[in-house]
Amino acid sequence: MTSSLRDVTIKVGRSVYHVRTSLDDESLMRVTKLMAEFTGELEHTLDQEKILLLLCLQLGWTLEKIRSKIDVFSEELEKQ
Repeated sequence: MTSSLRDVTIKVGRSVYHVRTSLDDESLMRVTKLMAEFTGELEHTLDQEKILLLLCLQLGWTLEKIRSKIDVFSEELEKQ
């Protein structure tokens, strides 16, 4: 990540958002691809608020899985 902010456009569900970010192009592309993969699996009848809520829950669950794996690896390293 760089420290300078820039304006970008991000599509989430059916809406487009204009945000400022310090992410570089590659990082932003990885993040938006992850979001698009999940939201693309959702029913098209859901309203935007539900799409955003489900996306937040999915990302939180993914982070929790990663944290659990890091904890296991950390405990294994401490035993060595």
